[in-house]
Amino acid sequence: MTRYCIVGAGAIGSTIGGYLSRAGEDVTLIDTWADHVNTMVSNGLTVTAVEEQFTTPIKALHLGNANTIKE
Repeated sequence: MTRYCIVGAGAIGSTIGGYLSRAGEDVTLIDTWADHVNTMVSNGLTVTAVEEQFTTPIKALHLGNANTIKE
């Protein structure tokens, strides 16, 4: 399985990460906004697209903790 790490969990990074996670891929989102990271860790990531909305579990880290990612 491929592991994905997306730095920047804004609109585009979160959407791509959400679709990959929903498809069963191993995804970690890294962002600087601590409240956003905490919400994703606690509640999952909600993606709202034109024709659907879904919430998927996602791994998320604050940029300051990015060095904790293990191979």
